[in-house]
Amino acid sequence: MYTGRESNELANKIARTLNIERGKANIKEFADFEPFFRIKDIEQVGEDDIVVVVNATACPALKSYFDLWGILAPLKKRNPKRLIAVMPFMGFRRQERDSSGGEAIMTELMAKFIAAAGATDVILCDIHHLHILEDFEAAGVKPYHIDPDPLFVDILRGRHLTNWKVVRPDKGSDARATKLATALNLPMVKVEKYHPDHEVTQVKCVDGDFKGCHLLFRDDEIATAGTLMATADDAEAHGALDMTIMCTHGVLSANAVHKIDDRAFIQSVYITDSIYQPWEKRIPNKIKVLSLQAMIANTILNISEEPDEETK
Repeated sequence: MYTGRESNELANKIARTLNIERGKANIKEFADFEPFFRIKDIEQVGEDDIVVVVNATACPALKSYFDLWGILAPLKKRNPKRLIAVMPFMGFRRQERDSSGGEAIMTELMAKFIAAAGATDVILCDIHHLHILEDFEAAGVKPYHIDPDPLFVDILRGRHLTNWKVVRPDKGSDARATKLATALNLPMVKVEKYHPDHEVTQVKCVDGDFKGCHLLFRDDEIATAGTLMATADDAEAHGALDMTIMCTHGVLSANAVHKIDDRAFIQSVYITDSIYQPWEKRIPNKIKVLSLQAMIANTILNISEEPDEETK
């Protein structure tokens, strides 16, 4: 198992779970910030090996993507049995279609680059749209998708959830919110999201009632926290008691952490370790990180036990 600069901590956890050694990847930058990549133990990689490269392509996406490609490429030359790219968070995830004409479909391009770098398989977690999986299939990389919902359900299982409702923040999160509401046997409140200006978010309740309720906000990520804060404002104004957040990816860009920390209405925020959180983004009493290590490790084991294409 190897990793770039983004997912070192998560890779350590996965390696311990699988009881395998970490490989030695050397990454450095020249004076002009051009990256250099070298696998120091490359001679130990053989054709019968299953090799795993763990690196979320988080902020900055370009740097972390190059880390992923730069580690995959020399490993590809050793022709391992499987070369698995583990990308718990996918950069460019929201650029998956050409909505107005002339837009680059970046998810398609990233899938092709990962295929060109040599990956045979890719493990993703709670991607923005499931049809991104088709981009990898078209590029010749077999995708595996991890659903983190069991981590969130376990947090709430056994709690007394009277007067709790799940919030669906927009149409794109309908499947996530519905799945959580079904697992916990809770009703759902639907809101609609509007963008009157760039990076300005407004919401309004369209189905359900906030009054006297504890809310569970389920989405795939927290970026600037614009949607989160707009939902909190509307819910509190209409009588909700408090809100617990359950989002897979803690992007936490701009001043999102300060927004969350300042809102007493937001009780707790649960995210996963798909993106490494530096100390300045950690609020011990409010932001709680759940690990994907067991889910990713199990997926790697399942891939390793699949028969070779030639023997199917």
